[in-house]
Amino acid sequence: MARNIHWDYYISLEQDLENLSRYIEFEKSNFSTHSLELTRLLLTIGSEVDVVAKELCCLFSSKTQCGSRINQYKKILKDNIPDISSISVYSDRYMLRFTPWLNWQNIEAENPSWWKAYNDVKHYRGEHFKDANLQNVLEAMSALLIMNIYLNHYVTVRNDPDFPHNLITSTDWLKPRSSLLKFDELFLYLG
Repeated sequence: MARNIHWDYYISLEQDLENLSRYIEFEKSNFSTHSLELTRLLLTIGSEVDVVAKELCCLFSSKTQCGSRINQYKKILKDNIPDISSISVYSDRYMLRFTPWLNWQNIEAENPSWWKAYNDVKHYRGEHFKDANLQNVLEAMSALLIMNIYLNHYVTVRNDPDFPHNLITSTDWLKPRSSLLKFDELFLYLG
């Protein structure tokens, strides 16, 4: 199997988050904590969500029709992965659960607050520095995990039509394993 550079990058970002957890306890009381390091992580993770979402959308559409903005991705992804808005990611280590695409249950709804924070920090950092906080970073990382798992699954299925078509098998093939965040196993089984 070919190297999955998006997954490798995800693992690298996850290691950065695990290092950060030595200084900021990942608990709800610290969700508003903001810093330069959280700014770097939010901008990096948000950018990677954009990259992976576009690549995933291009699997479902032609290269010229796969979109270049989150609202275009939303329509393509909702059409092809209808349950994306209900997928939860959890951290058993910190007893936290995130549903980063929940806003997409209604196609007309605004994008997730972590995505708005990412864009606000990217374009208006002076005014929105506090939005580069722990909660938005963890939500963004959860969204990136979802995008990576689906990208890996659909690339694998496309390259090997005999591959068992379930997310559990696709997720098991991702190495090294994610140690911070995980998909809900029941969803993987039913998905």
